[in-house]
Amino acid sequence: MKNRKNKEQEKEKVIFITKLHFKTFLDAILCTVLPFVIIMINSNRTTGIAAQIMFILGLILGVQRYMTQKTSEFAITNMRLIIKRGVFKSKSQVSFLNRIEGVQLKQGVLGRLIDCGSIIIKDRSGAIYKLKDLKAAEKFSRILQEQIS
Repeated sequence: MKNRKNKEQEKEKVIFITKLHFKTFLDAILCTVLPFVIIMINSNRTTGIAAQIMFILGLILGVQRYMTQKTSEFAITNMRLIIKRGVFKSKSQVSFLNRIEGVQLKQGVLGRLIDCGSIIIKDRSGAIYKLKDLKAAEKFSRILQEQIS
């Protein structure tokens, strides 16, 4: 049995790997920059305290987004779709390409400009994978559809 698995693994080749787009940091960046703008416009004590709290929350959000981006990976092989996520508890989802029913790309104007988008994947078992804010989403979707057919 082990020999058979090793032969199958040797046949499998990674075709494309992507991660989350930098766009996921925009809210954290906004929360860290906006307090400085607020203090420049209105510098009373109450606003200063609120701005400091917002800045600290922005830093915490930025660290969370960074860890999420570094620990998320989306890969297409010639046999499977592999989705890995998780900061403290790693979660992997694997779907064989012959089980995937449909792939839908959602990308707005801004998404096309910065090469970012979301992909919804449905497989025959009824599972739905929602991959938001992927880097090179259009290429990922195209390659996945090529591998399915």
